Amino acid sequence: MNVCLAIPYARAVKSVLVSFLLLLTTALVAAAQELILQPVGAPQVTGAGAGKRAVWRNAGTVGGATVDIVGVMTDAALDHSLTTGNGQIQITSAAQDVHYLDMYIYSAGTYDLAS
Repeated sequence: MNVCLAIPYARAVKSVLVSFLLLLTTALVAAAQELILQPVGAPQVTGAGAGKRAVWRNAGTVGGATVDIVGVMTDAALDHSLTTGNGQIQITSAAQDVHYLDMYIYSAGTYDLAS
């Protein structure tokens, strides 16, 4: 009777150990570099309302590489301002209006605002 219990128990322990090792390796692979923000100048802006886009050049670094930050207004009824205040990225509301902005990180100089 003990032999019959030992085999399923050994399989269960092996399964747990394999799962634990997979979890450890996944956690190591998923480590991301941190974004370090730098003071920024005025952004380049195009469009109005929903669809308005802005790019803040040389806005920070990721793993030592300089990056640009792009903001895209995905939903807004009014034309809100995408600006800079005190060297920081700033969105100034035109008035009360629910608005959503998606932010993206691009390698410096690779985002084409015209496209």
